[in-house]
Parts: sequence; C-alpha cells; structure tokens
Amino acid sequence: MIEAYRLMLTSRAVDEKCQRFLAQGEPVPNYHSGVGMEALYAGAGLALEESDYLQFTYRAYATLLAKGVTLDELAGDLLLRNSGTTAGYGGIMHVTAPDRGIVGRNSVFGSRYGIAVGLGHSIKVRRERRAVFSAFGEAEGSRGPLFEALNVACLQKLPILFCAENNGFSISSRTEQLYAGGNMSDLVRGFPMPVASVDGNDVEAVYHAVRSLLGYARAGLGPAYLECRTYRIDAHIPTDEDWRYRTQEEIDEWRKADPIVRFTARLKEEGLLDDAAAERMRREAEEAVEAAFEKARRTSEPGVDTLHDYVYFAGVKENA
Repeated sequence: MIEAYRLMLTSRAVDEKCQRFLAQGEPVPNYHSGVGMEALYAGAGLALEESDYLQFTYRAYATLLAKGVTLDELAGDLLLRNSGTTAGYGGIMHVTAPDRGIVGRNSVFGSRYGIAVGLGHSIKVRRERRAVFSAFGEAEGSRGPLFEALNVACLQKLPILFCAENNGFSISSRTEQLYAGGNMSDLVRGFPMPVASVDGNDVEAVYHAVRSLLGYARAGLGPAYLECRTYRIDAHIPTDEDWRYRTQEEIDEWRKADPIVRFTARLKEEGLLDDAAAERMRREAEEAVEAAFEKARRTSEPGVDTLHDYVYFAGVKENA
C-alpha cells in the first residue's frame, strides 16, 4: 500500500512538473495529463509480474515505473531526449523496454489488439507462465479490431487481460456516446470470459482485480476483460478547450474524489501513515521528479544526421 502511494505521488509530481514546464514555454511533446487516474495506474502496475507483457497508455506513468522504467528514462521520454527508452525518437507515446516486457506502441489506434494476440500466442506456444496486460481508452476500445482480438483470444484461450480505462471521455465525446451499453464493459459480456468493472479511483480495488484476472490468464484459462471507472480531471491535452464539453462544476465534483486524497485518508485510518510521513513522501516524490527532469534537460536530442536511423531494416547477417 505504501509503494502504491509512492507511485501515485510520483505520477502526480510528473504531471505537475510537465505543467510547470508548459507554463514557462518549454515544450513537453505529446504530453497527456494523468491527474485523477493515479490509482488506476499504480494499482495495475503493482499487480503485474516481472515477466508479464505490458501494453500501456500514454498517461500511465505509475504503471511504467512499477514495470521497471526508471524516473530518469521517463523524464527523457517526456522531453524527447536520448536518456529516454526511445533515445528521443518516440517519446512518451512509444516507451519501449523489451527487457521489462514493454514492447512499445504502434501509432495506429486499434493495432495493439493484434499485437496482444501475437504475444499471447507466443506465450502459449512456448508454454510460459506469463500474461499480456493490454490497456486502452475509449477511442481505441470502440474499434473493430478489439472484438476480433477478443474472439480469437477466447477461441485459443490466450493469456490476455484487456483493461478498459473509462475516464469519462474520448477527447470530447463522453463514454456513453460511444458505447451502446453506456460503459466499456457491457458491450463485451457475451464473450466466454470473465468481465468485471471496478472503481478505478480505488487503488486497492484495481490491484486486486488486475491481480486476480492476470492469475486467471496465466493459469491457461483464457482471456479476461476489466473496466476501470475513473475520471480525467485535466484537459485531454494542454490545448484542448474542454470547457466546450464539460462544466467546471463537474470537474470540481470529481476533484473531491481525488484518488490521492482518498488513499491518504485510507492509509491514515490503517495506521500506516501520518501527516508528517505523508508530507515527507510528497516532498521526496517532487524532489526525485525535479532531479530527473533537470537531468533529462542536460542530455541531447537526436541530431539531424540520425534522421534515417531505425527507419529501415537492413537485414540480419547470415551468421549472426
């Protein structure tokens, strides 16, 4: 629980640092705020095993950190510097660390599901004890390839947990405008697999649900589907005019359900935290993030002379 809290505080500190950079006129390429969704990302990340594959979403700082991405690497990816996992080429939307089960993201929405099926097949063929955690938001979850992947995964009993991040919006469209059932899970309940929906602002609920369903998948019983209900407090991106599709009153109501405030109270009730410890952990998270971003700023960006690097596959040497 304390580790979950640390991850949540760190994730919030990353967002606050990015927002300060933007306010000062410094670019943070492809930045998407995860404020209000920290419980979902921390709970899911801690439930993953080291061997599991992770298909992340671009707000999932806590999940990436839990999976072994360092804070220095995360800051490097956010600033498109060579200290990031993509050496400044892909940024936060394409974090890639195969040695930690993070295979990267394809740029086409809906393409991740075919990759998840391929990873699931490889696990099954190799008879490995691992699973695929494939997370997605409203925009991607309404695409046809998901349903094709669910069908194949059920037919082949592939070890995949499909995790729907219901944060209320696909940019400016509300979830209920995109899904016939009004949420992201009712539409898939006809598939022969466990389907669950949890409070995504409850880090413990997310952790236990993800851990249980990943255990089901690893046991060779087939795929599962989990919807995590949360709310995106900030705009989709810094230039998003979110006042056009929601009110300040709505945002303020969700701020009252801030998962960090909620979890702080829970830890205090359990006797695991007091005011002094909470303040110390918050300060430590902010200082660690500040140091990581300053370090990333001192590293270089890819030069023009590397423009064609990683673009073409040159082939494998015959004796390699």
